[in-house]
Amino acid sequence: MSLLINIHSHKAGGENEITIRNIHQRFTEPLSDGYYSAGIHPAYIDKENMQIQLNELTALHQNSAVVAVGECGLDHLCKTDFSLQEEIFMAQIQLANKINKPLIIHCVRAYEEIRTLLKKNHCMVPVIWHGFSKKSIQLAEDLLKDGAFLSFGMALYKETMEELFKSILDDRFFLETDDDDISIRSVYEEAARIKKYSIQEIENIVRMNTKNIFDIINH
Repeated sequence: MSLLINIHSHKAGGENEITIRNIHQRFTEPLSDGYYSAGIHPAYIDKENMQIQLNELTALHQNSAVVAVGECGLDHLCKTDFSLQEEIFMAQIQLANKINKPLIIHCVRAYEEIRTLLKKNHCMVPVIWHGFSKKSIQLAEDLLKDGAFLSFGMALYKETMEELFKSILDDRFFLETDDDDISIRSVYEEAARIKKYSIQEIENIVRMNTKNIFDIINH
């Protein structure tokens, strides 16, 4: 049976899909069925209640349905003070290390700063740069050399991304919809077209990558 895995979305998945749905606020609300990632996005840092946010996030991660920390990271375009962003990001790296869950990275014009903080805080868990959309093959290679994974969504529809996506080894990518108005099937179709694979081959690749990092697939 066809099974499409959506590594990062802000919406519920459809039939024959496994969706890791993101939670970026209201960490104390009950969860419905499915899988989740949970993290403090730079734009949603509550300066006056940061420790409460972190405590609630930590408590939420006791739920086995929450399989990744994030999205979290740094964003040079959001209004949150950058030093505050760094403080909260470092706390989440340390949380991920403590509970041994992958990190899903949000990055806007802060690749080197994030790489520096990951190394400084001795990140020991898998790192997934979500929504990767830079056409720089050199940047992609640098991130992959760090041991990270890249997740692609809407960017695959851009002709300028084709060369880069072709260059990504099969065991280092994921697919996602984020909050864009696209289906995960259409993203798989674009990935298959660019890689010159069948949809089934892309499904098998993403399933294996997911199985290697997340405890959500048993076969």
